[in-house]
Amino acid sequence: MPILVAAESKCKGPVAFTKARFFDQLGGPVASSIVLEPAYTERLSVLAENRLPANLVGRPDELFEIYVHAGLQFLFQGRVQRYGQDRRFEVLPDGFVETGSAPLMLYDCKAAHNGYTLTRDSIRQFSEYVKQFHERYDRIVGRLHSFLVFSSQFQDVATLRTRSSELYVECQIQMVCITAECLGKIVQLFAKNVEYRKTVDWRQLLVSPTIEFEAIETNLATRQKDGIVHGS
Repeated sequence: MPILVAAESKCKGPVAFTKARFFDQLGGPVASSIVLEPAYTERLSVLAENRLPANLVGRPDELFEIYVHAGLQFLFQGRVQRYGQDRRFEVLPDGFVETGSAPLMLYDCKAAHNGYTLTRDSIRQFSEYVKQFHERYDRIVGRLHSFLVFSSQFQDVATLRTRSSELYVECQIQMVCITAECLGKIVQLFAKNVEYRKTVDWRQLLVSPTIEFEAIETNLATRQKDGIVHGS
């Protein structure tokens, strides 16, 4: 079936899209080149601190969302919906992960210079996101597996475990906190091992309250020892 994509479309129907609507259906433009740039991890870490890296123009918090979105789409190789700043006043997280290689997840980006402090208010906010999503879509796409939070750093693991338990009590979803540095290292790892992205068991690795880079490395090393996947 032919699909029409144009800057402006006067046609009506399910196969005619404006450029903006077409990208929205895919979860937004795939900024694949960002994650392959040598400065990706460094810039991601600076943006996570709500600071603007050299040679970038824009709002650090919005750019942080863009960089996280690009990293998730690269790792999961599928639709990652970013809601963006134009919907910032709605009761929505920053995005939704819906891919065949990862479980269903919502995520939020918290650019903060001294790290993001998870409070009871944070948990209530995340719980509202999850409950609203389930009310609208669980019969269509299923229930969420977890809620991801990205920032420059977080509190100690014991506190994060307590906060994650609070979220589970509220909406039966676990919370996984991921630092920008960790996300950048994971992206770097699979940029060098692109063909192994679909072999990762994200459901097993995305475990509350944090994701450990060493566990990702171990998982990859095991898949490489299996000798099933070969580089292209």
